[in-house]
Amino acid sequence: MAKSRNESVKTFSIGYEHPSGRSFNELDSDRWLREDLREMAHDLLSDNVSKNRGYVQPVYARWLLENHESGRRNFSDHIYALMVLELWYRGLREDASRRATSVAHS
Repeated sequence: MAKSRNESVKTFSIGYEHPSGRSFNELDSDRWLREDLREMAHDLLSDNVSKNRGYVQPVYARWLLENHESGRRNFSDHIYALMVLELWYRGLREDASRRATSVAHS
């Protein structure tokens, strides 16, 4: 049976497809957020950070992390998106702070 376009693209672009049908990248992000990036995820999505930003409820961030780490569900996409959002926000604030400082010194 011929592969669908999505299956062909996934296999072609990654070069490897796990027997489960998940791509290599999906398998890695799942593991990375449980192991290698676990501490970073917790730091970026901590209760204090979540509460101060207001874009996600701390209880929800904890729930995502706990369910992902236990293996009950794969929330790597959700966790990764929230981590990127937090890093983007920090970068935006630092940039605004630098601009404000340079204007004050001019």
